[in-house]
Amino acid sequence: MPTGLRITWLHIHVTALGWTVGADELTERAIAKAAIVATGLSAREVRRTMSSTVRRAERAASGHRGADGRDPRYDYGGGRLAELLGVDRALAETIGLRQIVPADLRADRRRAGRVARRRAAGALPRPVWLAAHPVERERPWEAEGISRATWYRRLAAKRAIRRRALLAGFLAGSASGPESRFETGPALPYGGEAQP
Repeated sequence: MPTGLRITWLHIHVTALGWTVGADELTERAIAKAAIVATGLSAREVRRTMSSTVRRAERAASGHRGADGRDPRYDYGGGRLAELLGVDRALAETIGLRQIVPADLRADRRRAGRVARRRAAGALPRPVWLAAHPVERERPWEAEGISRATWYRRLAAKRAIRRRALLAGFLAGSASGPESRFETGPALPYGGEAQP
């Protein structure tokens, strides 16, 4: 274990043990682990440096809670553990870490997951979508001197008027919209008549 990381690693180890073993065992197990991975640390140094972690585990074992009602034991997330241990993006990717990763790598993975889910649901990449929707590229609302939202509201209102007119014509029996040019009625073999 590198000299600069011995105490930090031992603290994280004892913190994790504090969630799984009794508080009375923590100090002895910390001293035993230090003899293996942090040679050169005396039992006295281990007791002194781990006292806060052990004390928090003892408080949790006796049922105490913090002012906010949370467990008093240390509870580190993956990003904080990566920060404490000096795990950078390159190391995390090289050895394939999934939990103890820097915040920027975690954010990139979440972003890639969101993109993959959107692609699976049928969403198009932005350049492809813009190519299929030239109105976003041409920005006609700027030529009219109005906001984008106002332009789309007016477009929706025009479409609604057109739909109502087509429906009114259909209900009146005189469909005159563009769809009426292609409507021929029932097929000839079934008693229908060809339209002129």
